[in-house]
Amino acid sequence: MDQEESAQEGLKEFPALELKTDITEANRISNLTLVGRIISEKTIKRNTVQMITRRIWFTHEPAMVDQLSHKTFLFSFKRTADRARVWNRRPWTINGAHLALKEWDPVMSVQDFDFSSSTFWVQIHGLPLQYLNKDNAIKIGGLFKDILNCEGSS
Repeated sequence: MDQEESAQEGLKEFPALELKTDITEANRISNLTLVGRIISEKTIKRNTVQMITRRIWFTHEPAMVDQLSHKTFLFSFKRTADRARVWNRRPWTINGAHLALKEWDPVMSVQDFDFSSSTFWVQIHGLPLQYLNKDNAIKIGGLFKDILNCEGSS
């Protein structure tokens, strides 16, 4: 047997598999997880992310952090209330770097996540008092794709 025949022997065809979905379990896991990417030139290790999130998220139980790729992490929570709190209090920073969080839709794989947009707080400083009103805040916010919330005293 020559080298080419030997190599072809090693390339056996696998049978087609029919995989079953478990949407109930997928939804349960989805409700307890978030996927995040650190937006930074620097590399931040999983242990650092774990330590910082334990300190800043104030969850009932700490989220478990798994590294999915170079700067992408899976955050798993034991309680939906903890996950909701972290999601609703965005944005977060880790060592000065933005942590873009996304909800995990059960039909998505990790490669499907799009981190090209994220949530930010925007504050405008230095406007004269006469311009500090909700209408102007909405106009300024209109420069961005979406406005999630507009805070103000008037």
